[in-house]
Amino acid sequence: MPIPANWTVEEILALTYYKGINAELKRNIVEKYNSLAHFLDSKLPPTLEAKVKSNDLFNTGVKALISEAHWQLDLCAKNNSRAVTLWDKDYPELLKQIPYAPVVIYVKGELQNSDIVAISIVGTRRCTTYGKINTERFAEYFARNNVLVCSGLAYGVDTISHLATIKSDGITYAVIASGIDC
Repeated sequence: MPIPANWTVEEILALTYYKGINAELKRNIVEKYNSLAHFLDSKLPPTLEAKVKSNDLFNTGVKALISEAHWQLDLCAKNNSRAVTLWDKDYPELLKQIPYAPVVIYVKGELQNSDIVAISIVGTRRCTTYGKINTERFAEYFARNNVLVCSGLAYGVDTISHLATIKSDGITYAVIASGIDC
């Protein structure tokens, strides 16, 4: 499904900079208003208006927000990655179905088809030898059986699961909860 109305990727990125609005509300804003400027110029419900007006970044205006979004897209280009919005055809179908699906994800590499079987391996940053051995065994098993292994990008179990999957020629996704600038 294409981006609604006159929204651009830059405007959707700009909307994500405000941390006081959850993902579901951001999605509703994009689907209800014609553009970021339309949203900011509209008569908003009192609670939403209070959140928006209290944020210094929004008070700088649309141009400043778009400038920040351009900076983020430039950073993506420099890091061989891209921003994928909830409305792009590449956005993972199962991710769209979760409550509070992020309106933008950053992708480096290739997204797999939505029908691929995937599993998450997560755990402690300081794992025991036993934990390391089992993480490697599970990751290798899944990789050999064409199961995508997904984990965070922290030390410990996350790193071990990615390395074991790669060693076994498997597919792995590393998920971080921030943009690539963090």
